[in-house]
Amino acid sequence: QKQLQVVDQEPVGSGCMAQVYRAQLSEAPGRAGREVALKVRHPGAQDLVDLDFEVLWKLVHFVEAIWRGAQYLGMSEALSHLESFVRPQADLRIEADNMERFRKNFAFNETGKGLRVRFPEVVRPFVAEAVLVESYEKAVPLQAVLGQMGKHGKFDDEAASRVPGVPEGMAADEVRERVGKVCMDMFM
Repeated sequence: QKQLQVVDQEPVGSGCMAQVYRAQLSEAPGRAGREVALKVRHPGAQDLVDLDFEVLWKLVHFVEAIWRGAQYLGMSEALSHLESFVRPQADLRIEADNMERFRKNFAFNETGKGLRVRFPEVVRPFVAEAVLVESYEKAVPLQAVLGQMGKHGKFDDEAASRVPGVPEGMAADEVRERVGKVCMDMFM
């Protein structure tokens, strides 16, 4: 029977929907295990998402009911698009499915070939709506790359050299190519 034990009570990362802890997954009690990341949805996050959209939908319906010209603003359509983007973020099962798709599309982890982009491995059966266990990857986060834009809002060789963990001498073009392919995969 596998056991999951949180290594550090302090999260290694936190977002608007969940936070991530370092943990150990062992095959048996008392045995050393592999390092994993335990992602846990914030308590009450789903309820807040539900409440936010309930209020927003009531507001949109109210405005559309009292002002005939509101239909031309496309508020219902815009809110529908926003909801279709936000709601899946609260379900970590969807994140697990997306992560598996990314790992398949960027197979460097398994093959050592192709674009050197890493995605964590989902550890099934430890996947639920509010909890996700995945391999713990030591890598350069995408936020670190995007946070190093050059002086003019461009990602140039100088900006690439400031990204922690990016190998020295890696050109901005190569970093941009990697980030671009990941983004294309995420939104296509």
